[in-house]
Amino acid sequence: MLINTKAIVLRHAAYNDSYSVAQLFVRECGRVSYLIARSPKRAKGGGGVRLLMSPLYELEITAEHKPHRDLHFIREAKLCAGRARIQSDPVKNSVALFLAEFLYLTLRLPEADTEVYDFIADSINRLESADCSAANFHLVFLYRLLSPMGLIPDMQLDGRQRSEWFDPADGRFVSHPPTHGKGIPPQEAAYMPLFSRITYDNMWAFRLSRQERRRVLDYLVDYYRFHLPGFPQLKTPDILSALFDK
Repeated sequence: MLINTKAIVLRHAAYNDSYSVAQLFVRECGRVSYLIARSPKRAKGGGGVRLLMSPLYELEITAEHKPHRDLHFIREAKLCAGRARIQSDPVKNSVALFLAEFLYLTLRLPEADTEVYDFIADSINRLESADCSAANFHLVFLYRLLSPMGLIPDMQLDGRQRSEWFDPADGRFVSHPPTHGKGIPPQEAAYMPLFSRITYDNMWAFRLSRQERRRVLDYLVDYYRFHLPGFPQLKTPDILSALFDK
């Protein structure tokens, strides 16, 4: 069966001497693995497909899907929009590497989710076109992705709850430190309703130190880890921290 759709590249890695495997998040299919010829002579749609397998590229593809197969083929592909600014800007490029790793580990099922797909595609375009600092972009992305994924926490906090902890396992404020040891302490949890207002349009106004930005990132990743069992350790946050150190 041939399908025509849009897809976002998550990862591309060598498979053997003749082929590599690309993991794509396909708008109508969810996560799909494609066998990509490393030699133009072997490529069904020409050797240009391999050149487009860069993380976070959004593509229009014509793909051949066969039942009961784990690996499929892309016959044709073209880039939806350029990514020159992401590739040339060290901050944007590092953020993009983080997002690609995060999405690769998060989007694991071959199930269509057009709301999640559209959010990711719009976010990547915003990263490419952003003229302000992108230092908080990944924080906005992780928080705003919670909604289309159905993981949004309860951020209600009134004046009588200023001494409460936030429990990421339950996604709500609690009166005592969670026993799992990953709770957010009251002095930081009190700012969470404010942080919940962060968007791509106002992210430049949130003045965070390197340490604060890393803490927020760790809290967000811990929240995903509680709600997505089997979520492994990320490697790219250390790259972001090293970059912002400079």
